[in-house]
Amino acid sequence: MPPGQLLSRAASAGAGSLADADEVVMVRRSAVARCLTCGLCGGTLRDATTVSECLHSFCRKCIMKKYEDEDTTLCPTCSTDLGCDPLEKLRADHSLLCIRLMLFPVKRRKVEEISLLHPALVSPRVHGVCQPAKKTDAFFVGESINGKAEAEAAESLGMELTASPTKSSMYSRSAAAKEVGTFIVTVEKETESTLSSAVGIAAEGSGALPPVASQRETHENIAMTLEKVKIYIGQSQSLQAENARLREELENERAEKAFAVERTRILEEESLQRESNTARMLEMIEACTGQNQALGLANARLREELEMERQDKVAAFDRARVLEGRLQTESEIGQKTEAVREQLFKALDLEIAAQRLLFQDCQALKSEISEKNKERAMLQCDIDTLQKEKICLEYQVDYLTNSLAERTARVSERLDTCILRSQASEAENVRLREELDNERAKGAAANDKTRTLEATLRRESEISQSIEAALNRLLRDYQYLASQIPEETG
Repeated sequence: MPPGQLLSRAASAGAGSLADADEVVMVRRSAVARCLTCGLCGGTLRDATTVSECLHSFCRKCIMKKYEDEDTTLCPTCSTDLGCDPLEKLRADHSLLCIRLMLFPVKRRKVEEISLLHPALVSPRVHGVCQPAKKTDAFFVGESINGKAEAEAAESLGMELTASPTKSSMYSRSAAAKEVGTFIVTVEKETESTLSSAVGIAAEGSGALPPVASQRETHENIAMTLEKVKIYIGQSQSLQAENARLREELENERAEKAFAVERTRILEEESLQRESNTARMLEMIEACTGQNQALGLANARLREELEMERQDKVAAFDRARVLEGRLQTESEIGQKTEAVREQLFKALDLEIAAQRLLFQDCQALKSEISEKNKERAMLQCDIDTLQKEKICLEYQVDYLTNSLAERTARVSERLDTCILRSQASEAENVRLREELDNERAKGAAANDKTRTLEATLRRESEISQSIEAALNRLLRDYQYLASQIPEETG
């Protein structure tokens, strides 16, 4: 499975489990390292570049070097044929670049503590490390990043870019990983825990319980919050389905463009064949001209013989009669030769005129083909621009999904705190209600952002439809040219 699909599936699974999360575990970095591993050098992706046909990702330097050094047009991983120019199918994968910067930032940075009131959320049994009871820290190992693309991505994520060594050895990376113990915090779905059991545990650890009305109101608020979280998760899943549909439409447009390029190549081959036919006809004309010159020389020789015969006529009268008969026959042959030569000249003039018309048609066809190539280049630029905008929209959707997940986690933590402290006083319940109102306002703001993203996606689909219509017009023009060329050949 390509890394992009694997990461998107993991993200969707993580988003679905945030609604009722109660347990936090640690996952090794090696579990997701295969998603960020180059299929050529075996190292972590640098300047991630994805093949648009099969969605396999490689380091930009590795894939460019392979296609420049080797005469191949196949994907190194799945052997998919990428056409005559495989470099056109390579696209910079900004999503993988951002994920790499999140997992391997420029310097070691400390993650915010998970919770002061719930130290048991982080398992102390991972790697046999005894963690404090009140505070849990997780670290990420820093890795040197070279290139302007990584620096820009780091700035967009709000990271602090510091001076890093130009070379980093595998030994130093592995040593740092062993010392710090790099993990990624993931959330698993709650299996057998419910809200009522949590309230029962809180009641057993405390003294007196608050009034029944306040407990019912608290339960209702928690249920409403969970329903809103589920609605947000459903909206994010619908956005992912819309993105998948847009990817399929883009693949269809690329297939149509490849068909148009193949048709253009066929037209160029037919034009070359016509030029070769024209060269053969010119050679035939030159051969006819050589034959006419040979006939002229033969006529001159015959005239000399006639003059010699006339001189011999004075010597012998009988021989003169024979010569007169021969002269008559020779003159008839000469007249016939002149008539044949005139016919050949006329035929040559007609052939030359036809060749001129054919040359003019070829020039007009070449000019039309050049104009179509310019239009195709403009369409390609538009498609690239749309693809960049689409990548930005995907990044925004991912960012909104992550922010929604974080806010949902914070809401769940605050709700747990509210349940534990519900016995303190009624004033504490009022404060918790105010916090829930604030979270609802933030959720409404996130919903508005999601609606704006949906409107942007609709505009993207309209632009894709306009591009498809332009490609259809271009295909009809090519078909018309293809139908005109056989008629001219006939």
